[in-house]
Amino acid sequence: MQLTTHTRDSQGARLLKIQGTLDSTTTDRLAESLETALKDKCRWLIVELDDIDYVSSAGWGAFVAFSKDFGAAGAGLVLTGIPPHLRLAWKALGLEKLIPTFNTVDDAFNHVRAAGKAD
Repeated sequence: MQLTTHTRDSQGARLLKIQGTLDSTTTDRLAESLETALKDKCRWLIVELDDIDYVSSAGWGAFVAFSKDFGAAGAGLVLTGIPPHLRLAWKALGLEKLIPTFNTVDDAFNHVRAAGKAD
């Protein structure tokens, strides 16, 4: 399966849009993008999931691990646009308590601005 990533920096945060399938064969590509954001000292990373088809436990695990890494670096990781067909798994795993989620990218940027960590 394939995973496509696109990034852009805006309003003091980096937006990472991922498309396709996030499973054990593509999680490394996601991890590379998340690691790059950490190395670039992004204070906020917003991950847009509107166009993701599937997320395996390895994919969800990568988000949890990097959320902790971002927190340790004084940064933040938020998710936006979790499709309805994936939201049930997200909630069943209790991940909404670990990583902030928003319905839209605009909502996520509003959160970043309100947190006072965006430029």
